[in-house]
Amino acid sequence: MLGKRINSLIIISLTINYMKTNKITYVLVSMLVLTGLALSSGVANAAFDLKAWFKGNVKAEEKIENKIEKVENKFEERMDKLTGKPDHVKVSVASNVSLSANGKVNVVGAKVTAVSGNTVTASSTLGSATLNWTINANADTKINGSNTSGNTITNISVGDTINFQGILTASSGSSLSLTATSIKDLSIVREPVRTTLAGAIKSIAGTVAPTTMVVASGNVDYTANIATSTSVLGSTWLTLPLSSFQVGNKVTVYGTINANNTIDATVVRNNNVR
Repeated sequence: MLGKRINSLIIISLTINYMKTNKITYVLVSMLVLTGLALSSGVANAAFDLKAWFKGNVKAEEKIENKIEKVENKFEERMDKLTGKPDHVKVSVASNVSLSANGKVNVVGAKVTAVSGNTVTASSTLGSATLNWTINANADTKINGSNTSGNTITNISVGDTINFQGILTASSGSSLSLTATSIKDLSIVREPVRTTLAGAIKSIAGTVAPTTMVVASGNVDYTANIATSTSVLGSTWLTLPLSSFQVGNKVTVYGTINANNTIDATVVRNNNVR
């Protein structure tokens, strides 16, 4: 009897170690162990319905899979809510004008009425009064946060809403002229756009972050920038090493898309690897 118990303990120990390294076959291995225990204990008519036990474990596994799928769907719904944002900002800004004694001007929410050469004409409505601005730009004027070599007045259109700063040079009634130090067009300044991208891996630069991954989605190749802070996951949402990602794997990338088809990834998920 003691020998049978020792043998049973050895079987259990080996089974536990095997289960730790091979989760896929744990149901079959456990079934065999329980059968062996019943036989080694000399229980000929054991109250042990093997078929019912197996069926119960399969149902339990299905319930776990269903819960994982529900969590996965909720996560993707939350991420999808971040997509579909417009490339341009929808502007609704109240006009505000600030004039200092030294001639410095700071205007928020002016409406562009004309653009000609290096001059923008705009108006600000303050209650029932209207101020008309002649805004002259030069090589030192910063437009949309950059100097004129990067963003020019030609990007500004009639009807756009702008903020500007500068030095007052002339005034006549409700018309004022100034040399602008900065102009910001709120109608064309791009904001970060969050997106969810699904596709197949075309190439991987490296297996250690920071690195990049080219993902083909539709007819476009996107370069996903993977930082050390990027969450790299498998299909079951568990952490996965980048070395598990292979060319051809189906992946989902969540992050901020840039104008040059690059994505600053916050999450990269491999749908082919658990």
